[in-house]
Parts: sequence; C-alpha cells; structure tokens
Amino acid sequence: MKKNKVIIIIICVLVVIALGIIFLVNTKKFRGYLAQKDIRKMAGIFYGYYYEENNYDKDIKKYLKDYEKSGLSITLGDLEIYLEARTGNKPNYKSLEKCDRAKSKVVTYPKEPFNKDSYDLKFELICK
Repeated sequence: MKKNKVIIIIICVLVVIALGIIFLVNTKKFRGYLAQKDIRKMAGIFYGYYYEENNYDKDIKKYLKDYEKSGLSITLGDLEIYLEARTGNKPNYKSLEKCDRAKSKVVTYPKEPFNKDSYDLKFELICK
C-alpha cells in the first residue's frame, strides 16, 4: 500500500515536470512567433518609407533591382531609430524587448515588379 502511494507521487511529480517543460517550450515558441510578426511589421513600414524616399530622384525599378540579390540590411536598433525619426513614435514591441539591438537584423529583398509592396524578408533575431 505504501509502495503504491510512492509510485503515484513519483508519477504525479513527473507529470508536473513534463507539463512545465511543455509550457516553457511552447511559451518560447509563441514569443518567437510574436517577435517574427512584429519584425515583419516594422520591416514593411521601413521598406514603404525607403521606397517613397528613393522614388523621386531615381529610376526606382533599376535602383531596387541592384538590391534584388544582396538586399537592404538594417539592424533592429537602427530600424527602431529610423522608424522613430520617420513617425515621431518609438516602436514599442514587447516581443522584441529581449532581442539584441546590434546583432538582430532584417534584410529586405526587393522583387519584381519592384513596387512598394513587392519584397521578401529574411531576418535573424538574437533574443534571450
């Protein structure tokens, strides 16, 4: 009888530990999902402004075609500074607060037909 209680307690402890691990892993994945969503949003705003700034004095399609393969790279810190300067508001995304501003970066790859909404993103987030 005593043996059964010990076994039940051990099983309960193992189940609680397993549930804790599952919760922690899923929470980290969810935070990563939110961070990716927010960085995509910020990069989209950045590219829209970048497109508008360079659309006046250049052949924008030719200009962006030069960046089709290499992309336009910007760190998270510079992206925040740029967006704050353009909008007057500091970007405040909780999902990105634990990310390294200097090492995290976004690369925007313009693609045909080289308009304001035609681009691909690649990002590298270094977060705790």
